[in-house]
This record gives sequence, C-alpha cells and structure tokens, in this order.
Amino acid sequence: MCSSDLLPAELWQIAVRALTDGEISAEQLTRFARGSAANFLVESTSESAIPTFRLFHQALSDALSAERGRSVSPAQDERTITAAFTSYGARIGWDHAPSYLFRSLPGHAVRAGMIDDLLADTVKVLRADLRRLIPAADHTNTHAGLQRACALRLTLRAISAEPPKRLALLSVTEALDDLGT
Repeated sequence: MCSSDLLPAELWQIAVRALTDGEISAEQLTRFARGSAANFLVESTSESAIPTFRLFHQALSDALSAERGRSVSPAQDERTITAAFTSYGARIGWDHAPSYLFRSLPGHAVRAGMIDDLLADTVKVLRADLRRLIPAADHTNTHAGLQRACALRLTLRAISAEPPKRLALLSVTEALDDLGT
C-alpha cells in the first residue's frame, strides 16, 4: 500500500487479518494508531466522519514492504489483499464500500496479476475510479479484458458519471463499436 492511501481502520483490520491470519479489532487498531504509532501514521477525517490512517512517509512503506518481501512475495500479498478487499466490498455491498476500494483496487489488482478479474466485474467497473482503472487496464491479458479496456477508453464521459449513467454510456459504446462485452 502506498503511504498516501488513507484507509479506514476496518480496511486495515481486513488487511492485517488477510496477511497474518491474526485477529485485531478496528477499535484496537484505532487506539494503536493514536498511541505511540502516531509518530508513523497520519490520521484524517476529511473524507467522512470515519477516521482514516496512512503511513507517515513512503520510505516507511518501502522499508516495511522490503522486510516483508524477504518472506512473502509482494505479488502474493497483493493477491491476498485484493481478494480480501473484493470480498469485503461484495459482503457490505459496493454502494456502501469505502472510497479507498474504488481508488485503489485497480492498483492492487495490477500488482496481483488480477486486473482481468476486476475488469470482468461490471459492478466494480461501474463504481471504480476510472482515472485509475483505465491506465491499469493496460495490463489486461484476456480478450474480454481488452474489450472492456477499449470500451472504457472510448467512453471518457463515463469517468465522472454515476453508476446508472456510466452503465448507459458504456452500453452505447459497446453497441456502437460492437465490443460485445
């Protein structure tokens, strides 16, 4: 995860559980983040009333990642995180998912080698941050992924559209360009 990414405590909890099989409550994480760890974390509440946290500096993120990379491949960690976050979004409903998922799932999916899975899921595409998903789609490896990426690139008005309008715009593009997705 990038040091600039703000995650709600609940997503930190999901990532910790997925990567370590350990259990820690969101309340424990919040207390930890506001304690001695506060020297290494930045808290923000600007996005919503829910506190979000990020690592203080990218160098800290890089150092932690390098240390973990000695025992677990970064791609495997990304697959684990992508699957855990995707499962969480599906469980709570994508309409209620934290904005972090929409902004960051494309990056996680690319690093995990799972961008085709993300592109294949229309529900996620309709809610994703297309400014991040469209460049990530360059890493697709399937015919269906290439078609979805093409539809996204051809439908720039969809970038700022809400899901129902985005679906309509993409449907028109798919029909006009015979993309069949």
